[in-house]
Amino acid sequence: MRIVFMAARYWPAVGGVEKYVAELSRALADMGHCVSAVVGDHLGSLPTTERHEGVVIHRFPALRSPARCWQRLFRLRTVFARADVVHLCDTRIVEYYTRMLGWSVRPAKVCMTAHGMSCIHPVPEHERRRAQRAARLVDAVAHDGHFIGKWL
Repeated sequence: MRIVFMAARYWPAVGGVEKYVAELSRALADMGHCVSAVVGDHLGSLPTTERHEGVVIHRFPALRSPARCWQRLFRLRTVFARADVVHLCDTRIVEYYTRMLGWSVRPAKVCMTAHGMSCIHPVPEHERRRAQRAARLVDAVAHDGHFIGKWL
């Protein structure tokens, strides 16, 4: 199976979502799946494409203009189009993917994991609305904790 993760950041960045995507993608690659990660270049100097622990990493210029991001993502549209599953990591990435590529690429299944927001209680209304919009744009939603499912 071809699986593409899209996240704001990834290895060598360290954080909760980064660890989640790295561990899940590595486990899927170990099981024999073809795994790619399309992620933002949070340093502005990382290689545009590399392989790490069985995962092919494609980076887009996250710290640059939206036009440069769109150009890089548009060049990667075949990675998304060939995927059996595109896993979007967080509600902001769902909106970003939809604005940048969703209109031109429709893979077999698009799912989302809603991360974060556990540090803010009650969850702000604008974040609830964003989560609801994002959920309508994907085929499936997974939560990374009971807090997310209850409050979003």
